[in-house]
Amino acid sequence: PPPCQGLPMPTMWAAWDPAHPRLGQCPPGEDADAADAGDGYELPCWSRTWQGYEERFRADYVFEPLGISVTQAPKAESKGAAASTDPGVTGTTVWDAAVVLAGYMARWREDLSSTQTRSMAMPAWLPAERVIEIGAGTGLAGLSAMAAGAVLGSVVLTDLPALVPLLEKNIKSNRVALKANLHRVTAKPFVWGPAVPRAPDGRPFDLIIGADICYRESMVEPLLSTLLATMGSARHTAHDDAIIEGLESRSPHALLALGLEHCPSAVERLFRALKADGLSIDMAPPEAFHPEYTSPHTVCIVHVYRA
Repeated sequence: PPPCQGLPMPTMWAAWDPAHPRLGQCPPGEDADAADAGDGYELPCWSRTWQGYEERFRADYVFEPLGISVTQAPKAESKGAAASTDPGVTGTTVWDAAVVLAGYMARWREDLSSTQTRSMAMPAWLPAERVIEIGAGTGLAGLSAMAAGAVLGSVVLTDLPALVPLLEKNIKSNRVALKANLHRVTAKPFVWGPAVPRAPDGRPFDLIIGADICYRESMVEPLLSTLLATMGSARHTAHDDAIIEGLESRSPHALLALGLEHCPSAVERLFRALKADGLSIDMAPPEAFHPEYTSPHTVCIVHVYRA
């Protein structure tokens, strides 16, 4: 295990409270009502929203802290994806939530080399053995997890079938950043629902990650079905027995970076459904984020688990 295993971790992640469901956070000193009205803050300078078409949709995106580079495929060059999957081809470009999650993961590398303590960015249940990224798009989050050194086994990047070639391309193009771990990252097609694939070794995944995967109301039910199938539902089934047996003493965890700009009501609806099934949801505090790649008003990071 890495040197930090067993060391203390600050416990300042706050449980999401359905009685006070407001999503997003105001930096210290800012007025929450002003922020809600859109007058108290603006997007960070690195936000993809500020960029022109060429950089936003066509140029390769490089996440410098981990040396990860991903190719984007604009709609004009992704007619197959547009016709068969997502009309907006949202999976072929990098969104802010993926950058925030990659930044959060970049802090893991620092913790993994520490012999003193964990920061709030390093969960006690890491490193993970088998990781699946759902709705991977360009694969930035899953590639970052492997590059940060927080995965002992495999990472499987999944998305709709038309996007798998882009994921495979981005895996191969990161051979320098991934080094000897390149062969432990693979891509698979996966349409959200209860039929969740297994890891390459045939066992269930112990960590589910995803970035900007709940931006429409229509996405809530299939996403919920996927998470419950992977983590085990309170409505116990034989599938849940297989999960428990396959994971031995470890229960699955989910780490999600969710954008709040487009449809925060969908995110809240997802949270309420997860809570109704007995899952716990903890919100990352501002101190856990990367000092540069953070956008607390528009992206939240949550840890979902069964206590």
